Amino acid sequence: MVRMCRNQWKPDTCGCVVEFEFDADLPGETRKHKLVVVKTACPAHSDLSTHINKVLEDNVIHFHKENQRKNLALDTLATELGIPSDTTRWEKLQAYLDRWYYDTATPRVLHIVTKGTTTQQKNRAQSAANSAFGVGLIVIE
Repeated sequence: MVRMCRNQWKPDTCGCVVEFEFDADLPGETRKHKLVVVKTACPAHSDLSTHINKVLEDNVIHFHKENQRKNLALDTLATELGIPSDTTRWEKLQAYLDRWYYDTATPRVLHIVTKGTTTQQKNRAQSAANSAFGVGLIVIE
């Protein structure tokens, strides 16, 4: 059975607002998302709004990958700081997180600005991020 759903999503990694559809009967890990419309394009993704008439599945993957990269990088930082993987992990991480942001480079680089961390902790987190995502895509500050 196919049960198509349409959702609006505002990634927390940029100012875009996109609408996409997917088959809700498929498990999340095998689900394919199809971008229907870019309702609002942030400056970093402004070129997307000019390509509305063609299939933009790659761009949904792009938004999703940026969001995943941010979530996994923060999880990596939490691991390197010794924060246990439990329901309070994100709350505990806030004590060490000043802010995070994507810059305007291409590809966009995620900057995670920490507070109350040692140089050694930042270096370990940076090394883990480099191993997971490649050198230069994440900067731990």
